[in-house]
Formats: sequence, structure tokens, C-alpha cells
Amino acid sequence: MGPDSGVIKSKGDLEAYQQHERDLVGYGYFYIDVRNMEANLALMHSTRPGLWQGEIIPQQYSPLLPHDLERAIEEAAGAMNWSGHYPLDERCRAKLQDSYLGEL
Repeated sequence: MGPDSGVIKSKGDLEAYQQHERDLVGYGYFYIDVRNMEANLALMHSTRPGLWQGEIIPQQYSPLLPHDLERAIEEAAGAMNWSGHYPLDERCRAKLQDSYLGEL
């Protein structure tokens, strides 16, 4: 068993786990945050080994409209009255890429 299984049994497992956490610093992903029947675009990112922070992106800075978020939530079998962390659908990801990254 190793760090992928969640069980650390040796110094090598611990070092591999720590290296994996260091490698994730700077990595992030967008998602939909639903609370109090409100959906917002959010960014989860690793700021230092083992620390992940989520940030809500205010609507005025988001390329996604409320109906885009609601569609993605429903596609993920969720609902606006179920608080949670929902994935973006393909159309939302395409809008984000076009808005923030342009053509690659």
C-alpha cells in the first residue's frame, strides 16, 4: 500500500505523498459553488502544500450567466436547493476558455 491508497507505511510513502502535495501548488480548477439557493462560479486552487482555497468569482467578473450555471448544475443531477460543489459542463468550460484564455 502507498500514498494513493491513503495509507502511509514507510518513509518512502511519506516522501512521495509530500512531493505530490508540492507538485500541486499552483494547480487550480473552476467549479460551481451553490449555497443558499445561489450559484456562483468559483476557483479552487492550491496555494501551498496541502492547502486548498476556494474563491467565489463575483458575477460581474464571470463570463458565465446564471442560466449557464443552472444548466450545468442540472446536468450534474444537482439542484439549486442542494448546496454543493458542482462541475462545469462543456459549454461552461468553453465559455471560460474563450473569455479568460482566448484561442489557444
